[in-house]
Amino acid sequence: MDKYLHRYYCGLSYYFLKNDELEAKAEQLKASADKVSVITLNGDKAECNFITTNVNGINNIYGFTFYGGNHFNGKTFDKMCNQGEKEFSRLGVLRMDVDNLGSIFRDGIPRERATLSRYAALSRSIDYFFSGYLNTITEEISPDESFIVYSGGDDVFIVGSWDVAIRIAERIHNDFSEYTCHNSAFSISGGIAIVEPKFPIMKAAAESEDEERKAKSHETIGNETNDNQTKNSISMMDMPLNWTKEFPMVESLKKTILELINNDDLNKAFLSKISLLKEMAKIKVINVNGKEKHVITNMKTYWMLTYDIKRLKMRNDKCNTLLDNCVKEVCTNPGTLDGDSIKTEYHPLELWAFACRWAELEYRTNMSK
Repeated sequence: MDKYLHRYYCGLSYYFLKNDELEAKAEQLKASADKVSVITLNGDKAECNFITTNVNGINNIYGFTFYGGNHFNGKTFDKMCNQGEKEFSRLGVLRMDVDNLGSIFRDGIPRERATLSRYAALSRSIDYFFSGYLNTITEEISPDESFIVYSGGDDVFIVGSWDVAIRIAERIHNDFSEYTCHNSAFSISGGIAIVEPKFPIMKAAAESEDEERKAKSHETIGNETNDNQTKNSISMMDMPLNWTKEFPMVESLKKTILELINNDDLNKAFLSKISLLKEMAKIKVINVNGKEKHVITNMKTYWMLTYDIKRLKMRNDKCNTLLDNCVKEVCTNPGTLDGDSIKTEYHPLELWAFACRWAELEYRTNMSK
């Protein structure tokens, strides 16, 4: 045993060395050239710069592989969420994986073209994204506020500040779509558990698994051709949203609400009022002509909403437009969200309440920095 990290299994020795430490093993590598494989892990600084040291022997095998979570900042969950700088902080536990991967392997390659090499290439390409490129995503977004627990194959498990976890999930979805050339056969779903930093991580992982399960079973309505879509969703705070049909519109509404509040154009009371009205509405899912429909069962909600929103109006056109859209959409459900068309089975009040809850979390996090 020497100073290098060493493991011995079934007659095989494994050494984990830094690239510049290979020189010290050069002679040993040459002496046992027919028995040595030199594998580069994640390249030099995760930039895919592979073996450059002269360790040539006879019949040595050289290769490379990737694994997620190459860099660890050494921070506890408290520090990762900037607990010392924020009065309000939450940890985000993210789990994601590719939808319908079994079907893709079974039906994605025509039988007349199905070969072992094509299946291997498909598997390897998916793994490279999750085991290799995920490091790039976390490094570019916020390496000090996130950590990859596991990433490889077709799934990922990441912990970090709650808002960073959402940004990472969205980036994974967008980049995976580009990576697969926007092929509709490929989609990815995930769940985020938002918990306190000291919350037991095993329970948080179980909660994120529950959220992921909700995303996997989430269905959105289609257009005139009835192309309903299941999966391809992200779920958090017990509400799954389709990545393309619902999430962008809800995120846009959240940003608009937050901007108005930050500019003192909208009273923060709007957030709590909408959330309370959503609970008071007692929304239920009923079956109408074979289709699920979310309806308000407490009729008092409509006039309470109209009354409360009227009291919040200010001499600000942008604010009043938002408030008018809220009343119109909750009361008449015209198929829009803050004036933008949306395809969803949710009642508008559910989406407005979710956007308000999201905006409140972000407002409290930013205000306590």
